[in-house]
Amino acid sequence: MSKPRFKWVIEISVDPRLVADGFDMQSYCGNNGNALLPSCYGGEITAHIIEAPDADRVAKEQGYQDHAQRIMWETKRRAKKSLDPLPVVSPFA
Repeated sequence: MSKPRFKWVIEISVDPRLVADGFDMQSYCGNNGNALLPSCYGGEITAHIIEAPDADRVAKEQGYQDHAQRIMWETKRRAKKSLDPLPVVSPFA
């Protein structure tokens, strides 16, 4: 028996100028939408998470006890990389 899949619902907004330049989501991603979006600059494409799986479930799948342990690990990792680490902001909070 396989595990249930993880599901995120994401709203994507596209600047009209990008569409005027020829961008079309259906042509780019195909009918199944499995392609990643292109890199865009200046807010041409923005995405907002509408719905996400439980943060603890995601963390456990990644090998952590819970979401709090994952955030602690990520904070320590960033602190080692930089003297001025960026704050960890979770989209699941």
